[in-house]
Amino acid sequence: MNAGAVLLTDCVFWFIIVPFLAIKDYSLNFLIINMHSINAVFLLGETALNHLRFPWFRIAFFFLWTSIYVIFQWIVHARISLWWPYPFLDLSSPYAPL
Repeated sequence: MNAGAVLLTDCVFWFIIVPFLAIKDYSLNFLIINMHSINAVFLLGETALNHLRFPWFRIAFFFLWTSIYVIFQWIVHARISLWWPYPFLDLSSPYAPL
């Protein structure tokens, strides 16, 4: 489950989000860059140290927990004014749920 989350998050961040943030001159701080880089290193280390099998049907758990987490975060941020780490997640836009 962590492998799917790390790979999906890192690929989306570095190949999709960062180029669009660079166009809008959004500054990436040290914490955000490390958060999206070090987890891949930890994943590779964990993979090298264990020999667990991963049946592909378990990817459904990844999608299920990701969906639950996103819905939970939307509810929390809709009720409480908190900082979003990425500008496109801001709920002030009428197209935010899309």
